[in-house]
Amino acid sequence: MERERTTDGGRDAHLDWMRTAGVVAILASHAIVPYMEHAPDWYVLDLRRWFAFDGLGLVSEAVCIPLLFFVAGAVLPASLARRGLASFVRSRALRLLVPLPLGLASFVAMADWLRACRHSGPVGFLQHWPHYWSWDLNHGHLWFLPYLFVLSAAAALAARWRPRAFDAALASEPRPPGAGMLATFALGVGLAKAALLLVTDDQTWLDSLLLNVQPSRVPFNVGFFLLGLASTFGRWHEAPASRRRARVATLVAMLSSAGLIFVAWLGRPPPLAALKVADGLLHATVAVSALVMIDEWIRLRAGRPAGLGRSLVASSYGIYLVHYGPVLAYGALLVEAPWHPVAKYLAVVAASLTTSWLAAEGLRRLPGLRRVL
Repeated sequence: MERERTTDGGRDAHLDWMRTAGVVAILASHAIVPYMEHAPDWYVLDLRRWFAFDGLGLVSEAVCIPLLFFVAGAVLPASLARRGLASFVRSRALRLLVPLPLGLASFVAMADWLRACRHSGPVGFLQHWPHYWSWDLNHGHLWFLPYLFVLSAAAALAARWRPRAFDAALASEPRPPGAGMLATFALGVGLAKAALLLVTDDQTWLDSLLLNVQPSRVPFNVGFFLLGLASTFGRWHEAPASRRRARVATLVAMLSSAGLIFVAWLGRPPPLAALKVADGLLHATVAVSALVMIDEWIRLRAGRPAGLGRSLVASSYGIYLVHYGPVLAYGALLVEAPWHPVAKYLAVVAASLTTSWLAAEGLRRLPGLRRVL
């Protein structure tokens, strides 16, 4: 039986669950990297790897960040209408920019120290500290925060050109997204990524003091944020959920994920222009179909958070901020353990989620951090 839309203090419980799913998925995604056979230069790399984690990591990478950008876009109009432009920008700056220097001085610094130990052998954290601050402007997982602030502030300023547009959107009739519109969107962002892959590598980053930008992912990051904004104009999340739509999206996500893994197996980055186009289109199809799948299944099954669920949802942002530390620390502790990589991975995810959750619960109860978290 379909669940009704639930709200709590002006918040949409369905979107809160989607954000929480994205955060937990990112934690699990970061825990995958040490066990990939063809892992990038990650902070911690395990002695035991398994090829299946390469495919799982690729698919999770295609889903997690687009999902969070989508949710950020979807909640923006209601927050802007409730706060007004100036208050909205101030609240975004407090929530997104204040944690950046704190995280850089703690969890990202620890990550860089672990990388230094892996490359150069054991070195004290305090000994590494001066070297860390001659860093290459890498924000670690916190790159998402200033990126989202820039997009949110730009969207809020753009709303001044059409001051009644968001009001009209929030008053429109609920209707689910059309398959044709989603297919067109996937085609657009997929081709845009493919075009960028022709001139830049998929793992290239352009770093600066404020923004870390991965050029080939700009169409996804900006596109899914705008898709979230567009979803409010049709009030997608208030339309009746559909089991059929959920099942079709699940099937498409599985098939496109298999295709993406196959293209990656042929070469990463894809060696031929045709494969770069295929990579972009499959990447976009995975992201869109997974988004619809998660959206539909949550609306079908998830009600207002209660008990542990309420705590998890309330702590999800804090979990995102602190999870780098536990994921990398537990991964480093198990580097030499004679376990199968699957056992190590599951242990790291379970321990990291528990530790991050407890830490986030404690931090958000501190008066100075309450407004941020």
